[in-house]
Amino acid sequence: MQQSLPGFIDAIRITDLGQGTNPVRITHIRALPDQPGDAGYPETGWIDQGNEGVHNDGPTGKSVEEDQAGDYYNFEVAFSYAALPGQGAHLRAKNIHLLIEFFVGMFDWLHIPIPIWIQVEQIFGIVRLRVQFIPEAPFIRNLTFALCGVPSVEVSATPMSKHLPNVLDLPFVSSFVKMGIAAGTAELAVPKSMTINMQEMLSGAAVGDTRAIGVFLITIHHCEGLSAQDKNGLSDPYVVLAYAKFGKPLYSSRIILGDLNPVYEETCAILVSMDEVKSQEDLSAMLWDSDKMTAE
Repeated sequence: MQQSLPGFIDAIRITDLGQGTNPVRITHIRALPDQPGDAGYPETGWIDQGNEGVHNDGPTGKSVEEDQAGDYYNFEVAFSYAALPGQGAHLRAKNIHLLIEFFVGMFDWLHIPIPIWIQVEQIFGIVRLRVQFIPEAPFIRNLTFALCGVPSVEVSATPMSKHLPNVLDLPFVSSFVKMGIAAGTAELAVPKSMTINMQEMLSGAAVGDTRAIGVFLITIHHCEGLSAQDKNGLSDPYVVLAYAKFGKPLYSSRIILGDLNPVYEETCAILVSMDEVKSQEDLSAMLWDSDKMTAE
């Protein structure tokens, strides 16, 4: 999608993505005929019919062999979503939203971020479900779903910066986001579909065995008297936890903007395996200052 941006925009980044607390609503459910040949039975290509032994498991992306024993039932479900009215910050967070940064370049050495708040206003769509019921708990094995075309989506775009000129045409931004949503949902639209093994998901079998022999439970409380790293005399600190020798970040706290005495009160769990024990690893806590324009 970045290829469709104007030439003066160097890059685009999604800095925040949230589903909020405002739910998607089911507006209609109807049962479809369950057996091929029945009147009104969906066309052959609309969704997996349970005749193949291998399917793509949605969460893992792996090919999974399935036992075809059980009863299959077909449903068609209509769903909708409407954003809560109002423009206050406390209402925005309750709706499905994205915070996108467009980086405007100048001679390939200056990149100015322009944050745009994208809010999903409405969604309308229909999905077809094929559910495999089995006699053993949890009484459902496979769930196959396919969208009946790309859902209808309406979004709004609002610039978040008052200090920078609005160099972007907001209808263009809205169209750009809608194109991205359409491209993503098209991969799940008829005749394509996705199968999820609900039996493994509900029973926890998909998690499998773990190599961990222990766990660190770490609470990050607060910092005091940090040095100023920004020109305004403040810092934007965050904490990263990692194993010192391996150097791979395992946990990052939230960024607290403009504070030299940040309070986090965050708790995380880090697994310990025999690899860390044999290498006599040390757990390191690193304090960083977040910067958008320069290296951190």
